Amino acid sequence: MKRFLFWLLVIFLSFLQASIFTTPLALALIISDTFINRKVSVILLAFVSGLVFDIFSVRQLGLTSLFFVACSFLIFLYSDKFETRNPTFVALFAFISSAIFMLYFHLPNFFWGAALSSLVSVAFFFISEVNIKKIRFSL
Repeated sequence: MKRFLFWLLVIFLSFLQASIFTTPLALALIISDTFINRKVSVILLAFVSGLVFDIFSVRQLGLTSLFFVACSFLIFLYSDKFETRNPTFVALFAFISSAIFMLYFHLPNFFWGAALSSLVSVAFFFISEVNIKKIRFSL
């Protein structure tokens, strides 16, 4: 049930990102979720979220999906080589990927949008880590 609500949240943020905001908030949550869960279902979520963003922003289908999936794949690729449970790594990866996303799609204020996306990603990472520790402690 929690996973379903998270999927709805990410898809809703993709819709908001395409219609109101320019900050890639859906990308921030996908990055945090990939760092936390490390499940292949995150790649499907990234693909669907990118398609929703492309449909509502009236762009070529698949460009945003390709970018979201590539970010998730890079996290999977480097999760064994680096300490990816570090909030600094999450913030840096979210900032760089959001900045590249905003520059590639010609979105305004790429620095501040990437900084906000990085903050959202780290905040979600901390909230999820605290919830995971509470669940482990209660068991």
